Amino acid sequence: GAFEGGHLDLDPVVCRLKRFDRLLDAAAEVLLEERYPRFAEIAPRGLAPSPRLYQRLLEELGTAGHLSLQEARRMGLTGAIEGLAVPLGLAEVRGGAYVVAPDPAAHPLLASLMQMLKPAGATPVRQVVDGLRDGPFGVPETTTAFLLAVLACRGALTLLNKGRAVPLDFIRLVTVDTVDAVAAGELIGPNERETLLNHCPFLLPPQDRESFGLRQQGEAWQGALRLKPAVEKLAAALTPRLHELTDFAAFAAFDLEAVRQKTERLRALADEIKVSYAARDGLERFLQAWRESGLDAADLERVRRFARFLERQGEQFL
Repeated sequence: GAFEGGHLDLDPVVCRLKRFDRLLDAAAEVLLEERYPRFAEIAPRGLAPSPRLYQRLLEELGTAGHLSLQEARRMGLTGAIEGLAVPLGLAEVRGGAYVVAPDPAAHPLLASLMQMLKPAGATPVRQVVDGLRDGPFGVPETTTAFLLAVLACRGALTLLNKGRAVPLDFIRLVTVDTVDAVAAGELIGPNERETLLNHCPFLLPPQDRESFGLRQQGEAWQGALRLKPAVEKLAAALTPRLHELTDFAAFAAFDLEAVRQKTERLRALADEIKVSYAARDGLERFLQAWRESGLDAADLERVRRFARFLERQGEQFL
C-alpha cells in the first residue's frame, strides 16, 4: 500500500489497497473461523508460542502450581502466562500470584478434553490429540502437549506409558510424544480436598494451600506419615498420665475426660494412616476417618499444648 517514485501516477484508491500477504491473512482468518469457530477463545495473545516457551512455563508454573506476580515479572514470564496459559484455562490470579487452577466446569476447552477421556481405563493419547486438533477449537499439537503436561502435573489426568503412570518428576513437554495413553487423574476428590485444606491444614506448608496438585498431594501424604508416629507417641505418653491426674484435686478444674477422649480419637486416627498405601488412597482413608471423628485442627493443638504443659510445668503445678 505504500508507493514511491515520481514516475508513477497511481489512482489514490490503489494506495489504500492492502498488501497481498495481508489479503491472504484476512482470507485465512475467514476460512479458519469457519473451520475452527472456537479457536479465537484459546488463541495466544500478544506473542507466538514455541516449545521452548511452553517448557519454561511448565517448569516454572505448571509443576509448582503457583508463581507470584513479582517473580513472574522478574523472570519475564508475565506475558507468556497471560498470553498462553490464561486463554487455555490453566492459570488465574489469586492473592498476588498466578495459580494453576484448571476447572473443566468453567472453561469449555478443558470440558471438551475431559469428555474425551474414558470414565474408566485409558484413552489413546493420539485420539485426544487428534480430537482437539480437528474439533472446533483447532488446538495445535504443541499446545495440546503443553495442556496435557500441565494437567498431568496438577493431577487432573494421568499420562501412561505402557500402562504405567509417568512419574511427576519425569513429566516434560516432550514426554507427551512418548506416552501412549491418558487416563483420569489421581487426585483426591473434592470432598477430601475440602477436608484437607479447611480442616487439616497442618498437613501442608502455607504456600501450598492456594493450588492443589500431585506435588501438594504428595506433600500432604508425607505430612500424614509424619503425623502418625507423633500422635502415637503423644497418646502413649499422655493416656497413663491423664489416668494418674484424676486423683489430684489440683486438676479438678480441668476437663481431663474430654482430653482423654480427644487423645483416644487421635490415636484411632493414627491407626488409619497406612504407610503402605499410595498417596491418594492413603489420604482418602485418613481424611474420611478425620471427618467421622468430629475433630478439628484446634483439637489436635489443644491436646499437644496440654501435653507440653504437663511435661514442662505439671510437677510444679501439683
